[in-house]
Amino acid sequence: MSLSNLFSQEDLSYLLNHENTLQAKTCGNVVTYFTVPATDSIVSALKQHFHTPIKEDFVVPLRWITGDTPATPLTSEKTLLVYLTDSVGCVTIGEEAHPISANTGFQFSEGTAHYTTCTKGARLLLGPMNERGEPIPYWHRFVPELCRCPEMNLQRYCTF
Repeated sequence: MSLSNLFSQEDLSYLLNHENTLQAKTCGNVVTYFTVPATDSIVSALKQHFHTPIKEDFVVPLRWITGDTPATPLTSEKTLLVYLTDSVGCVTIGEEAHPISANTGFQFSEGTAHYTTCTKGARLLLGPMNERGEPIPYWHRFVPELCRCPEMNLQRYCTF
């Protein structure tokens, strides 16, 4: 399922311009994971569009990512992800390819592989997370090394 215009412009601006988001982008890593505090309207939008019970202590799991990602079947009953910025290239979920467009979310079921192709530049992604809003870690399958971003206190997964 694909959903566009998930967040209000105010929520999108909050996510894009939060101090953590701006600092994480400066790390220059292939993938930088970080979080920002959730607002009531962000939680409400996720619940409304994805019809899912986001947990009470939800913080927004985000990541800046550059480059294509490998096909990855995730193990959560439902997987949710939202692209917060536009990007060249596409995301394929199962057998269906979609442009990577800002403020567009996807929900898919366990075992459905997703990957990106022909991407350029950094893009900001909310998730992937399960239906309770918990991040689904999957890069560790491909990238065993956990590193630190020297510019700030953020963990990141590094690829070499």
